[in-house]
Amino acid sequence: MAYGRKAHGTGFGRVKRSIGQSLCVLFGLTFLWGASLFWGKDVLWEEPGQDADGYYILKTREDFIWFVKKVRGGREDLNVRLFCDIALNDTADWEEWEVCPPANRYPCMMHYGGHFDGNGHALLGYYSAQDAPVFFELGKLSRVSDLNVQKSLFYTDFEEGSYLDDEGECNVLPVGALCYENCGIVENCTVEARVLGAWSAGGIAVINKGTMMNCSFRGILEAGREICDQRQEERWAVETVYAGGICRTNRGKIRNCTNESFIRLGVVTREKYMNYAAGGIAGTVEEQGTVENSCNRGSVVCVQLAGGIAGVNTGRITECTNDGSVHVEEEELGYVHSLITAGICASNGGVVQDCYNAGPVTVRQQWVSYYAPVYAVACNLINPREGQTKNCYYHKDSAQQDYRQSGVYKLGEEQVKNLEAFLTQGYGFTDYDSRELLEFMPDVPGIDQEDFIRLGMGPKEDTVYVVKAGDSLWSIAEDFYGDGRYYPYLRREKWGQEDGRLFVGEGIVAPHLDFYLLHANDEEGFTYSYTVLADGTPCPNRYYAAKPADWCYGYMDFAAGAGLDVLWPKKKGGYSDEAEADIRIFYRLDANPEGDFFAADWEGVKHSLARSAGIACGDALDGLRFYRYELDNGEFLYGCSFRLYRSDGIFDGAAFYRLREGMLAEFIGVEPKGGGYHVLDRTRYMAARVTDGPAVEQPCDTGENFYGREGWEFMPLHNPFGTAMAYTAQAPCSAYMLFTGPQ
Repeated sequence: MAYGRKAHGTGFGRVKRSIGQSLCVLFGLTFLWGASLFWGKDVLWEEPGQDADGYYILKTREDFIWFVKKVRGGREDLNVRLFCDIALNDTADWEEWEVCPPANRYPCMMHYGGHFDGNGHALLGYYSAQDAPVFFELGKLSRVSDLNVQKSLFYTDFEEGSYLDDEGECNVLPVGALCYENCGIVENCTVEARVLGAWSAGGIAVINKGTMMNCSFRGILEAGREICDQRQEERWAVETVYAGGICRTNRGKIRNCTNESFIRLGVVTREKYMNYAAGGIAGTVEEQGTVENSCNRGSVVCVQLAGGIAGVNTGRITECTNDGSVHVEEEELGYVHSLITAGICASNGGVVQDCYNAGPVTVRQQWVSYYAPVYAVACNLINPREGQTKNCYYHKDSAQQDYRQSGVYKLGEEQVKNLEAFLTQGYGFTDYDSRELLEFMPDVPGIDQEDFIRLGMGPKEDTVYVVKAGDSLWSIAEDFYGDGRYYPYLRREKWGQEDGRLFVGEGIVAPHLDFYLLHANDEEGFTYSYTVLADGTPCPNRYYAAKPADWCYGYMDFAAGAGLDVLWPKKKGGYSDEAEADIRIFYRLDANPEGDFFAADWEGVKHSLARSAGIACGDALDGLRFYRYELDNGEFLYGCSFRLYRSDGIFDGAAFYRLREGMLAEFIGVEPKGGGYHVLDRTRYMAARVTDGPAVEQPCDTGENFYGREGWEFMPLHNPFGTAMAYTAQAPCSAYMLFTGPQ
């Protein structure tokens, strides 16, 4: 993508106009044609008998045809009850009907307001004229209960199902099995069928505005089946294609429902910008919609956003469970797109509460794109609202999560045994979020070793230092740990005077120290890079860096920032490039054929950096300190901190580096004194948080045009002191991607 380009929202859920009226007209015309094909004009059908409740009893295929004819003729409030399973077609080869249609087609009932009582029985072998659901609209007073639809096919294709709406925009009929729109009650119903949509699809319903409870979908749901790039000159009426096991779009209530099907949502265009979202229960849950106590046990595969319960949510999802697999399979598209996969909801702008995921959540990223994060429960990053995830859990042995989240906790095998107590009572879990150095790894429920970054400080093993004239405990601690504040960890071999004075020649033990950084809550990956493997296979790098979700990333227009990108806290409550505070963290991730060029002579590097600081900052410089930490992979994290007394105020600065073969990461932080963001801690944490990935193959930028080169020996790096001296909060920032949540 072009740097500086803003993408103000993804358009999820936005349809340029309601297509309901157009569909009614379209169905009304085409299904009259379908009906005449099936039963002709002169056929008379015998009226079925009624039971004690006044319900017409349907026992045969002919009885069902009578019912369809009556409803289509205006008797929309008929109450009927199945007496037994009814075979509407020979189902021996029902899975081949898309190629070889069966003998009998059935027209859609446009409006229905009565009670269809399946009585626990099934309609077998339903195949619709013009590929419509059993009912188009179920009215507010309608009820469909205890019905099974089995071994049936519902599908749309682009040629037969596309149309131009009243605004001249192209749309394609969404497909569902039982109904297009439910405004009544659908309960205790099961659909076991193949539902195949050229664009969007819902397993049982397309749109739910009423109540669907105790329902299940089994079989296969495929949406986005036809690539339509040959029609891209037309204006399309939708910007998002959805697929959901119970319904495509939920604006009502879904309760106690289950998906056990395979769901796949593919690409309908590789050139025109389009979003894709699939969920085990619903493709999208809109603001007024709720999903309660429902479960996905099937597989959900999508090209962009995949969730075990919902692809997108701006409503409420509560007490739901995912046991199925959720996967994003990236396709090569002609535009920049984001990928998110999650156990419950991929893009949550509403509430996800008291939910549990035990299913695997995966992504296969093949092309240049933003880092595709994996969330065990939900990604709370949809525009224009920020979502909330509360009291949710995942099984850490079967699911994974890239970033820690507020309200989301991992459970081990023993803790899962008490899952019900966790979901209903919270069981005392509290969020633990810190970027500070910790002396030990806290034993906190929901956090384990993989959530910490270990920083080894000082000598590799305890070392005895012999005191020289002019030494102090503070200066000795600075020499070993880069910060005099760690002097309490020093040990004297023999204590002298009670006032703590040191004696020349006495021994001071400098122990090896291990400190820990806990991964912060509510982070996201940022930036992207790209490489080609040795065999020529294109491969994106796993993103190396993480930032707070409420920070922007982009560039800053000032000379000292050349070759650096920048991070800053977003303006709270706003939707712009404005910063909440004056802190800036400049960064760069690049190739690095030189490897760790600090390792051979760290003491010499420190002296060189100090000289450069003096040249760049002069008398403004104070409190220069150096740090070197050893990471678990044997790599070092190098850094320094300093204070600048500039004419326009006092500023704190820090710079940290990760250097290994194939990767260079530099982070330079600047903040006015007392700014509240603790620039040393944040800059150190962001550099430490950079994770391993494939080596970048492109040559390293030598930095010939970087700012502040006088007296600077490290050409691949920026001069952090020059950058800090030249920094001004008034220089305009521009975000690469700008949302209220993700970037």
